[in-house]
Amino acid sequence: MAAVAVHRRPLSSGSLAALLAARYPRRTSSSGRGRPDPFKPDIVAWDIFFGLALLFAAPVFHAAGRVAVRNGLLIAGAMCVLGIIGPAVNHIALGQIGIIGYAVVWPIVCVPLSKAFRQGGRASGAIVPALDRDAEHASQSTDREPCTAPLDSQLTPAQARGPGPSPNGHGAV
Repeated sequence: MAAVAVHRRPLSSGSLAALLAARYPRRTSSSGRGRPDPFKPDIVAWDIFFGLALLFAAPVFHAAGRVAVRNGLLIAGAMCVLGIIGPAVNHIALGQIGIIGYAVVWPIVCVPLSKAFRQGGRASGAIVPALDRDAEHASQSTDREPCTAPLDSQLTPAQARGPGPSPNGHGAV
């Protein structure tokens, strides 16, 4: 929520210069070094956690046959993670890599991502093997003995308690 509040004003004005000025101010924090404290959680959230989340989500879409989504997630995630270089060396231009990753590439990736979710996880033209009735029932083996264990309602109170001390505390029944 803090990240949205930090970027709300610059993004609504539409000015990249205002966005960069809000993200990389020239004044230092109260401790005298680095960026102001309110921006540190924002940088960690967007550049590190969001970037890693995109990178970890990418293999799921590769397995589902969604190569465009996977590649987009890899590109956006890598750009977000690389964007941490800018704040680390206090260079605004390098920090733009992360901003472009989550403000430009991620929304573009959302288009094929929404199509993938809308189609229910199957890639267009995906071949899904259909099981015939014989193959489905073949997996259920009938050569095993049926279970003859009594139901809990058929057990005596001593059997329901199981092994252990009797209610009077003097060993087994």
